[in-house]
Amino acid sequence: MKKLAKKEGFIDAVFGLQWGDEGKGKNIDALLQKGNYCAVARFHGGANAGHSIKLGEKTFVGHIVPSGCFHKNIELYIGSGVVVDAVSLIKEISELKELGFDVTKRLYISNRAKLVSYLHPFLDQADEHKRSKLGAKVGTTSRGIGPAYSDVRMRRALLIGDVLLPDFEEKEKDLSPDAPVLPDNRTAPEARTQKLKLDVITDPKTGVKITGISARKLGLEKTYFQDLDTQALEDIAGPKIFVFHCAIQEHKPAALQRVDAVPLSLFPKGFDYYAGGHVHARLVAPFGKGTLVYPGPLSFADFRDLEENARQDHGFFIVDLDAKSTEFIPIKVASIHLTRADADNQTASDANAMIQNVCKNAQKSDVALLHVKGTLSGGKPSDIDWKAA
Repeated sequence: MKKLAKKEGFIDAVFGLQWGDEGKGKNIDALLQKGNYCAVARFHGGANAGHSIKLGEKTFVGHIVPSGCFHKNIELYIGSGVVVDAVSLIKEISELKELGFDVTKRLYISNRAKLVSYLHPFLDQADEHKRSKLGAKVGTTSRGIGPAYSDVRMRRALLIGDVLLPDFEEKEKDLSPDAPVLPDNRTAPEARTQKLKLDVITDPKTGVKITGISARKLGLEKTYFQDLDTQALEDIAGPKIFVFHCAIQEHKPAALQRVDAVPLSLFPKGFDYYAGGHVHARLVAPFGKGTLVYPGPLSFADFRDLEENARQDHGFFIVDLDAKSTEFIPIKVASIHLTRADADNQTASDANAMIQNVCKNAQKSDVALLHVKGTLSGGKPSDIDWKAA
């Protein structure tokens, strides 16, 4: 880090004060575009939520490589407080190289950074399973971040620098005391091929079998579907419903094109009804002998949901397994009116007058949406009296 140490100037720090997903990476990239920075350093955390970076047609989803990887003049540092998933790191370096960004000559990793071992994800999953039985599920990404930090607190963590030591394997064996009861993924092929078996409940009135996979964070759904014992599910006799909460590759709406999704080829076949969630768009599509349904949201998570509701009703579906039919039942949550305004090539003053007039004549409703689009020929968006609008 001698090169960085010679440079003088201010340091800007970006912190997340919630449980992640606050947009830290996005803010860093925004700062890099406007400020005179020479480096980005990660000082804490691991390969958890991550963020998507888009440059033209190129998109990179980073989890461990610091933000700034698309800026070729920016040095990247991973500090001693970070827990490093080496597999994720190598994968991201390779993906960046394919996109035309070789970061190997400007990526520096502290030899005191902590290492996420092969064991930590297993411990993470086991702890989450135990918590779910007690109704105290955390919602972890199961990447081993928590157990890695636990080993730090217990003073038995592996360091990046330990990899170069001759006794590294011995150090690895001294990890968490739960290690003997968990499979070693490197030496036990049968552990890697063990299929995920789902619980099945039977509706007492109809005899319909119901099973499925609940929501998983950050694209982990695909991993669960890949490990799924689909044969056992396909062998279930009688009418049956599969419930899931993820995007499907073949049915992604435009707003989710860059979101990781599960292909239909990983879904179990032979179900009468596939009840989907997560995707905020209504969809009814055939799948095998059954019907795949996304009802869309009943409430509103963002402005896109509100605009969608202004175009079409929200509601739910009734699916008749015997008649193989679906009926949409609309629910009027609120009256929503969407007004669009084109401010392209207008000055801020002209756009302001146009927007005030549009709002004055807008239809009254419970929720009024104003969608303004365009590039101003003069002035700034802040010159428009949005409060009056």
